[in-house]
Amino acid sequence: MYTPRIILYLFVLSTLLLKAQRHEFGSSFGATNYFGDLNHEQRIEPDFGYFQILYKNNRTKYYTFGISAARASLSSSDANSNIAWQQNRNASFRSNINELSSFLELNFIPMDKSGKKNFIVPYMKFGTGVFNFNTFTNSGVPLTVLNTEGQSISGNPIASFNMFLLYGLGIKIGLGKHLSFGFDISLRKTSTDYLDDVSGLYPDEDIIRRVYGQEADLTLQYVNTSLDENIDLQGKQRGSSFKSDDYILGGFFFTYTINNPKCPMVLD
Repeated sequence: MYTPRIILYLFVLSTLLLKAQRHEFGSSFGATNYFGDLNHEQRIEPDFGYFQILYKNNRTKYYTFGISAARASLSSSDANSNIAWQQNRNASFRSNINELSSFLELNFIPMDKSGKKNFIVPYMKFGTGVFNFNTFTNSGVPLTVLNTEGQSISGNPIASFNMFLLYGLGIKIGLGKHLSFGFDISLRKTSTDYLDDVSGLYPDEDIIRRVYGQEADLTLQYVNTSLDENIDLQGKQRGSSFKSDDYILGGFFFTYTINNPKCPMVLD
C-alpha cells in the first residue's frame, strides 16, 4: 500500500541529492526507546542501542536533505509496568530493526561551520522511511514467524516491510569547514502494531491446533504467558490494536563535509 509513495519520495530525494555541492558523510550511535502495548505509560526505558550511517546534502545554511540507514534494537517487559493486568500478562520481547530513511533538516538559524558565528545550531527534522523487524523472546525464540495472535488464520500475516514517519530535534556544532558533531533525537511513528508481538485478542487455542498443525504446540507456548495459569484468556484482550507501535532513536552523530570543487556554491 505504501510502496508507490515511498518509491516516488525516494526518487525525488535522490534527484535533489545528485545535484549536491556539499556532501556530508557520517554516522551516529546511541539509545532507543519503545512505546507500545508493553509500555502504555510512555516509560523512559533506554535500550543501548543503535548504529546509523548518514549522508546529507547542505542545500543552504537553512536546510539539509539527507538519507540514513540504521540497525537498532528495542525491548520491553510487562514486569516494568505499574498496571496489574499487564503485570499478570507477563509478556516481554526484543526486536531487531533495519531501517532506511530520508529526511529534511530545518535550521533555526543559518549554519556557519567556519566557527566565526552560528556554529552551534538547533534544528527540526522531518522524514519518512521503511523498515523490517524480527521479534524474539528474551531467550531468543523468534516470535514474528509464530503468528501468536492467529494472523495466519485471519489472513493478515505480519508484514515484512513497514513504513514510518519521522519527527525530531537536534543540535549541530561545526568544527571548521569539514567536521561537525551533535546530538539528535527522533521519533518513528510506525505502520505496524507487532514490534512487541502484542496487538489484539488471545486466539482460540483449538483453532490454532487445527490450523497450525505441528507448529501449534510451539506457538501456544508463547500465546499466553500470564502468571495466573487458571484464567481462560481465549478471545479476551491481549493488547490494543487502535494504536501502532513507535520507537525513538537518540544519540550523538559525527560528520565530515566534502565540497564539490567542480561546482562551487555559496550557501545563503
